[in-house]
Amino acid sequence: MILAVKELVGLVPLSFRDFFTTVYQHQEAIRALLVQEPRDRNDAIDRLLGLSDYRNILVGMKKAKVPAAMKEVTGTLDGFRDEVSRTIRSRENDIREKKREAVAGVSRGGFRVAELPLVR
Repeated sequence: MILAVKELVGLVPLSFRDFFTTVYQHQEAIRALLVQEPRDRNDAIDRLLGLSDYRNILVGMKKAKVPAAMKEVTGTLDGFRDEVSRTIRSRENDIREKKREAVAGVSRGGFRVAELPLVR
């Protein structure tokens, strides 16, 4: 028995798991493909090519409505970005106005803006 296993490993340098998933399992899938109804053949082909896990993930993604959720999150983010931009523009306008008021106040007081150490 051990000699047969060594001989087999020498002929087919695969682990048992690799052998099972690439050789034996595919023979079963090919047999199933030949005897199944046409509507079930897509599933058999997926199993044969090892795509069934990916198909299950895609089905799960469709059920989870990921694109709709991403669209909603993107819309929320865009709204937030717009609000922040409006707030920044408003505050920049406030700062410009306060600077104008300060310069006007200093000028009324008889000072020149260039003489003040903090205003540049």
